[in-house]
Amino acid sequence: MKGLTTALFCLGVALSLPVMADDHRDRKPDGKRVSKMIKQLDSNDDGMISRDEFTMPERRGSPDMRMDLNGDGEVSRDEVSRVVSDRAEEALSRFDKEDTDGNGVLTTEERRMSAFNRIDADGDGQLTKREFKGSRDDAERRMKRGRDQRRSKESNSERRGPSDAS
Repeated sequence: MKGLTTALFCLGVALSLPVMADDHRDRKPDGKRVSKMIKQLDSNDDGMISRDEFTMPERRGSPDMRMDLNGDGEVSRDEVSRVVSDRAEEALSRFDKEDTDGNGVLTTEERRMSAFNRIDADGDGQLTKREFKGSRDDAERRMKRGRDQRRSKESNSERRGPSDAS
């Protein structure tokens, strides 16, 4: 029974992680990605990146620029605060939902049951292959929807331009 509990917990965590992950699936393995990045930045071909050669990504999708809510190309403290507050509210809402006894602490059992319940689509207390697959498919859809929403916001900001931002 302990082995099954551990397996279900691990599965729940594994199914939850892709929802929180960025769109890393579209990226190359780290070694190739790093090599390509160094090649692009290393303008004097010495195999190292100097301060003068180093540049920040300019695309709107870079992690720090996702916080540029008004699209002016700069990230203010207020913008960071708003993004963090929004994400904190989402995290606290999920925490409250999973804290079934309302004591302000998520136990291993509460986390395990929350993961189980997210997978158990029909609520019958049993997990089937179909539910596992459906849970994985749902996670992939949520990830894609999140990426699409970010890209839409980014393209809207880029079309608006800094002078139109409010």
